[in-house]
Amino acid sequence: MSYNNLPTPVVASSNPASLNTQLPPGYHTSQELMSPTVRSAGLSDAGKSGSTVSPTDTLPLDAYAYHNNNKSLEHMQVVYDSSNNVKEWAKRGGHDDGDDDDDDDDNKDGGSGSASEEGVVGLAKTESTLIPLDPNSKEIRRLRRKVDRHLMPLLTLMYLCAYLDRANIGNAKVFNMEKDLNISDSTFSWGLSIFYFAYVLGEIPSSILVKKVGPALWVSMVIALWGAVMMSMAFLRNGAGLLTARFFLGIFESGFAPAPVVIISLWYPRLEHAFRIGIFFSAATVAGACAGLIAYGIARMDGVLGMKSWSWIFLLEGAATVVVAAIAYFTLPNLPETSTFLTDREKFLTIERLRRDAGPATQTHFSWKQFWMVFKDPKTYMYTLILTLHSPALASLGVFVPSIVRGLNFSPVRTQLMTVPIWSVACIATLSVAVSSDRLKGRGSHAIACVSAAFIGYILLIVIPEDNLVGRYLSLTLCASGIYACLPILLSWPAANVGGHTKRSVTVGTVIGVSQIGSAVGGQIYRDDDAPRYIRGHSICAGLLAVELVLIITIRWYLIRQNTKRQNMSAEEYMRASQGEELCDDHPDFRFVP
Repeated sequence: MSYNNLPTPVVASSNPASLNTQLPPGYHTSQELMSPTVRSAGLSDAGKSGSTVSPTDTLPLDAYAYHNNNKSLEHMQVVYDSSNNVKEWAKRGGHDDGDDDDDDDDNKDGGSGSASEEGVVGLAKTESTLIPLDPNSKEIRRLRRKVDRHLMPLLTLMYLCAYLDRANIGNAKVFNMEKDLNISDSTFSWGLSIFYFAYVLGEIPSSILVKKVGPALWVSMVIALWGAVMMSMAFLRNGAGLLTARFFLGIFESGFAPAPVVIISLWYPRLEHAFRIGIFFSAATVAGACAGLIAYGIARMDGVLGMKSWSWIFLLEGAATVVVAAIAYFTLPNLPETSTFLTDREKFLTIERLRRDAGPATQTHFSWKQFWMVFKDPKTYMYTLILTLHSPALASLGVFVPSIVRGLNFSPVRTQLMTVPIWSVACIATLSVAVSSDRLKGRGSHAIACVSAAFIGYILLIVIPEDNLVGRYLSLTLCASGIYACLPILLSWPAANVGGHTKRSVTVGTVIGVSQIGSAVGGQIYRDDDAPRYIRGHSICAGLLAVELVLIITIRWYLIRQNTKRQNMSAEEYMRASQGEELCDDHPDFRFVP
């Protein structure tokens, strides 16, 4: 990167009290933009080429100095251009001591291109080069790919295990687990529901502990524990054992639930969340497909070592989960600043991107004030209710798709195989919606589309004649695609619209945890006496989705209205709203993602 193409501020004096600074064309200082005079009158000519800006009104107390002799930047000064992009010269910069190949490439790029060619929006000092903060710059794209390589495969694998271990009871049901354990349909349904009741109990404490203990240790511990519970289910002998095992499975899986979303928020800016949450939540659909394939293969192990097919499902999948827990313990990073795979320069750049994205909502310590703010925020209750209404369909599909497909006159073994296309299409839909949501910078509109598709699918399942097997199969595929594609949106939405690390962690935990009440309902609405059409279950899901759709439209309107209100604040309103500490997303500079 060439220094010659960078705008050079002219420093008239090193004394901040008497400093006059000539800014590059079209730029304004952050203090100028935030000053009551400018906010009420609009951008003035101050800061344009040839204009002299008074430091008492527009500059921070620490001025910066630009030394032409050694090209170093000291202190910090922030300026904004007229299109609201940011250029920064930061007093703290990374010192790159590593020999990382990616970083070497960065230096090569930086040595030959200009700032304008790189699309540089933000700049920060390092020992030998300037760091671009433009999200589309080569270095940022390279950094994103590097973080993705270290985080996303492991998060996806962990969620794959979580969903397999939660839903494989549906595959076990097809292999006559109920008959072998001599349990009733009611006991089986309560075995499904008790998992989610335990989930509710453990969710909020887990969202606090993952913050205090650290993601790597906490996640690896709870994964190992539920893997052990899953293995123990291979040796069930009665209904009481089933209920006990499912309860503890729910407790330990609740410890994992908020962790992936919290981890994503610690590494990526808000508008990069949905795609990445979509990646690891697409593991739920992959799990559905894998569960069918695994069960299809395990069907041939019936009687091996005196164990039933369903016992082998629990034992093998539980053992795989314990192995993944060990991998997570040694490889899952906690925070950017403590990571071992990033250079110092990359650590600084990652943290700076998060700081700029969150702005005044950035606090990294655990705060009881932020904890209580969660329960005073109406958005918490709206998001919780939306996900609660979504959860019955989500939970019931995960467990009962094999039973519903079995109702289409397939054999037990063939049923396992026929679930694979349904989950494969749902996986493609989940990733496609997540990519579109991030690119178009919208959550509500995509949620509306997904819920509408699922609603139509359930209506078709109700009205299509029983002998139209292809139509019922395709309608079930539409339901699964809409329900699962919407999940990354519903989880990334509250995370994107909550400021402050503690508030975000507790909000995500609360939304996920309380919504599991809906999942518990989902375990009760599909009963054996409704087979093969399951009209009652489909009707309940369709009704809940209709209400959910209304709520999504309502909160999207609310967020747009809040953004407009903040954008049009008077100087006096802005100053009043800015008062106080740890305002998080209540700060008037915070903008919601509708």
